[in-house]
Amino acid sequence: MPDNGEKPRITIVVSGGMVQSVYTTLETDVEVDILDFDDNGYRPDDEREDRDIYHARVIKEQRPIY
Repeated sequence: MPDNGEKPRITIVVSGGMVQSVYTTLETDVEVDILDFDDNGYRPDDEREDRDIYHARVIKEQRPIY
């Protein structure tokens, strides 16, 4: 359970067109984030970097549920 006032969330990690993992901080009243790693090169490098940094935070701060 987050103690910093952030809204609980679920994060779904997709690669190869398939969900690879799902994380959550709580089971109710959650936000859902889809991290799509299959951008076929259209996403700018800075957006990819932001996504990768966020993904590392997700792995560290949330528990896997899938």
